[in-house]
Amino acid sequence: MSSEEIKALESRVFGEFNKGKAAYMAVVDEIFDTNFVHHGGAGREIRGLKDYKQFIDEMFNAFPDLHFSIDDMVAEGDKIVTRFTWAGTNNGEYMGRPPHK
Repeated sequence: MSSEEIKALESRVFGEFNKGKAAYMAVVDEIFDTNFVHHGGAGREIRGLKDYKQFIDEMFNAFPDLHFSIDDMVAEGDKIVTRFTWAGTNNGEYMGRPPHK
């Protein structure tokens, strides 16, 4: 897969996320490998689809209107790094913290 194809796939993933949980989970089931590793902010690493889906469920429960904007993407070989901004209304507990009111 070329760098441009990888970037297009990543853009699709973020686009589906912005459509809501059901759309995002469908694309995760379609294209993510079962051994997927999510390297997130604050050093949080999530291994495997089961744990990743639980993480996504927690995000949507805490931020039901969550939206991502892609700021930059760099792809080389089979790796991609995406810098993004996310925003949403914190209506539930997230990572052990109560909602911000």
